[in-house]
Amino acid sequence: MKRRGVTPAASGLSRRAGNTITKHTNAFHKIQVAILLLFLAMLSMVLYSVTSLSSSESTGDTGTHTSLQQFVKSHKSSLREHSNPSPPESITVDELITHSISQNPEKPPPTTTAFPKNKDGVGWVEGEKRVKKRLTKLLERQSRGLDLGVPITTRFLGDATPLWEGEDLSNTADNTEEHSTKEQSHTFPIPTTNKSYTIGILPTFGHHRPSVDAILAFAEGYDLPQYVIFLETLRQTGYTGDVVLSVATLERLARGVEGYLRSYVLDIGEDKEGMNVVVYTVPWLCTNKKGETVNGVKEGMSLCTAPFYHHNGIPIPDPRAARPVATARYELYWIWSTRYEGESMMLLIDSRDAYFQLPPFEGVERSGGGGGGESGGSGILHFFEENSTAINIGKSSFNARWIREAYGKESFDKIKAKTVICSGTTMGEQIAIESYLRAMVLQFDETHCILKGCDQGFHNYIHYFHVLENATGIQKTVTHEQGSATSAVNNLAALRDKPLKEHGLWDPKRELILNWDGSTSAIVHQYDRDKAVNIVIKKRKDKLVAEWKKTSAQAVERL
Repeated sequence: MKRRGVTPAASGLSRRAGNTITKHTNAFHKIQVAILLLFLAMLSMVLYSVTSLSSSESTGDTGTHTSLQQFVKSHKSSLREHSNPSPPESITVDELITHSISQNPEKPPPTTTAFPKNKDGVGWVEGEKRVKKRLTKLLERQSRGLDLGVPITTRFLGDATPLWEGEDLSNTADNTEEHSTKEQSHTFPIPTTNKSYTIGILPTFGHHRPSVDAILAFAEGYDLPQYVIFLETLRQTGYTGDVVLSVATLERLARGVEGYLRSYVLDIGEDKEGMNVVVYTVPWLCTNKKGETVNGVKEGMSLCTAPFYHHNGIPIPDPRAARPVATARYELYWIWSTRYEGESMMLLIDSRDAYFQLPPFEGVERSGGGGGGESGGSGILHFFEENSTAINIGKSSFNARWIREAYGKESFDKIKAKTVICSGTTMGEQIAIESYLRAMVLQFDETHCILKGCDQGFHNYIHYFHVLENATGIQKTVTHEQGSATSAVNNLAALRDKPLKEHGLWDPKRELILNWDGSTSAIVHQYDRDKAVNIVIKKRKDKLVAEWKKTSAQAVERL
């Protein structure tokens, strides 16, 4: 077996040295062997470095390039095609980090943020450990879309032979609707932060049905009418999957909410199909901006932690810093997503300002590959835009601030002309959603952005900087234009210049939100920005609540 960091010739010398020890036992030859072994040990610590590092970040290119991990997968065969005397049969990221060196020390590589100059002003890296450290840093940066497509050289292919020239494999235009991710080459870390930690929170009432579709929503702090409009309009579409909600602790729930939610809990093992509600009551620990402890999440303005995990069966404090629940909810969504099978469709949605007009997943493209097959165990992710004519990232003071706060002005400048993608509605097969949620949690870990709304900054960043490109579990991402007939969600917040009726998106006679072509929108989001629509929905809430109370009272009488 070849020793890491030792050339094939040196390996031969090592074997001959072993034979010498076996055949000759006199002291003179033992000394010779000792000197030879010492020499080999010194050779194994030869200087490693990486050359010709050209950062795509510095050129302003946000296109998709092959990263270290992509490079490893796509160039295994090419390693065997070169005439190097003893090339390896394959190469792993670890081997790349260990063996990538430069054979041209007279020409230092350019300095980048991943490979800064040393104290002598030279961009070389001295020693194997330092090379590993710097290349590991490069790998981490590439997982965030930085320093993609950089050339790497290695002695395996001869002196300064570049393995990767930085070609663009994406074939994706700026405004493309579908972004394919054919090669599965990197996996985001699990949000537990430690492999020994396990998920510790369980439903307060209700149970997950792993094989059905699921709608996930953070729904804390609402009155009964808000839950009723969300769930009743969903039930009326014929939906028979799970609805998973995070609500306030039971003693703090508004009057009537617990009883209403429990009415939609199906018994374990119940044969009949139907909509099933699963409820979590997370014990958030929150503080205000002054650091004072507060009760409740205060509409997301507080900074909160939660005991999501256990260690050896014992609850542990939140390993992450306090953050808005709008950010922390993605960790909660990730926990919930693990309760379902790969092919289950999932919708992540803001429940406060949304309701349903048609079945939510009807006509939505699926890969059908959550469990394997042609898709290779990957699914399709669906993102939904806000109106591109009314607003973009740069024109929105909120979206601009979230991107600048989390990623800096340079990243903001690269995507400020892009359409805002709403983080309040995301859809896809479980296998793709689970991977996406890992990426969202990772964004907080890397940016530590604690502004309320930074989750939308994360959402837009990972899309426009192709962080999800080649991510395990994601076959492709489909981005839907606001109000298009193929979009399951109609995001309305950006359309405030005039009433939705004048836009042709509200039919007051049928009381329906429409797409631009006049078809009915399946899922309505941000309806409360329009006065006329808001009035109609309020009346509908009151009617549905009255019906529920009547039905509930009749049920009590029968008992």
